[in-house]
Amino acid sequence: MPLPGVRGQLSCSHTFSPAPLTTGSVLVCCPALIAIGRYSVTIETVEVGWCKEITDQGATLIAQSSKSLRYLGLMRCDKVNEVTVEQLVQQYPHITFSTVLQDCKRTLERAYQMGWTPNMSAASS
Repeated sequence: MPLPGVRGQLSCSHTFSPAPLTTGSVLVCCPALIAIGRYSVTIETVEVGWCKEITDQGATLIAQSSKSLRYLGLMRCDKVNEVTVEQLVQQYPHITFSTVLQDCKRTLERAYQMGWTPNMSAASS
């Protein structure tokens, strides 16, 4: 079922229980990432979490070619190497890349900014 305001919506048949889509978001798999990056001038959010076909190449190509992309959800895309994601984070700071490790890093960074410090005495007992 197409989303209001989203033309050319693509979906992934390999996706496991995706989060609800919102207007302006598209759920896709690797072959479509290149097309989205090259031909979409308005898509800001692409969620491909749990899609087992997404690779380093697909994630890299959409980050390189999409001028409007602000969020790329890669949670449990097991063919996307975390080293590649780290490189993409450095090269494309305007894009939020969502993986387990990246989300944990952002959460920890926010906690430190808010004054949280780990309780080291509990860790040693």
